[in-house]
Amino acid sequence: MPDNISLQAQANKRAAQISQNNRIKAFGNYLLPFEGFDPVARRGAGEEHLTLGHGHYGPDVKEGQTISKKDAALLFQKDIAERIPQIQKLIPKFDSFPASAQAAMFGEFYRGSLTNHKKRGSPNTIKLINQGKFEEAAKEFLRNNEYINRVELNRRGIGPRMENVSRELMKMAK
Repeated sequence: MPDNISLQAQANKRAAQISQNNRIKAFGNYLLPFEGFDPVARRGAGEEHLTLGHGHYGPDVKEGQTISKKDAALLFQKDIAERIPQIQKLIPKFDSFPASAQAAMFGEFYRGSLTNHKKRGSPNTIKLINQGKFEEAAKEFLRNNEYINRVELNRRGIGPRMENVSRELMKMAK
């Protein structure tokens, strides 16, 4: 037996890896149409950092940097895998939510609008979700300056994404 663990423990470990890989794939499939592909680093309207590939954003992305589709896909999977534990920590009951709600919520967490940061997200939304007050959370989530001013900010594409989270939360309220 490898590493002196039982066959059952090995099977459980492999099942967890398969489950994680399936989740990464599902979240990626949800996000990809929204994120698209940027082979050259670009700065979005009002963004501090640059974005590259499939929505990879941060101080590590440099002006003029390029990426292939293959490398962007690998980076995308890595970014998703890193963020799953973060959203699970932020929303402890996240794993118990319907798959469609998880995908929509993860999509906005990935984008940065479902967060405790006052500058970009709504700490009240997270608080309401964690209290199980899904209808209130759905309404609160759309009380977001970025959403309200999306046309003026030239960020129209965020509307459908954010509205999807609100709809999923409303479904959970029933």
